Amino acid sequence: MGHTRIGEEREENSNSFRDFAERPQLKSLCLTGCYHMREENIILFASIFPNLEVLDLTSWRGISEASIYQVLRCCKIKHLNLSHCQVGF
Repeated sequence: MGHTRIGEEREENSNSFRDFAERPQLKSLCLTGCYHMREENIILFASIFPNLEVLDLTSWRGISEASIYQVLRCCKIKHLNLSHCQVGF
């Protein structure tokens, strides 16, 4: 899903992520360059994909240490790519 417009806010789909059901089969997710997605959506994805092992957030802007911690607690992350991220500590 890298470099998509997923997460772009529009009135008609502002709660679209909330419609997802849990998907334990997904183990790898690339969100590189999804500039419209907010960090709370990453936390939501972590709860939807509890068996997530690989998460690529390359070039994310403004992700917080608290959000990263929540994702790591929710999932079975073995590889988290934060290359070129602006992490707020």
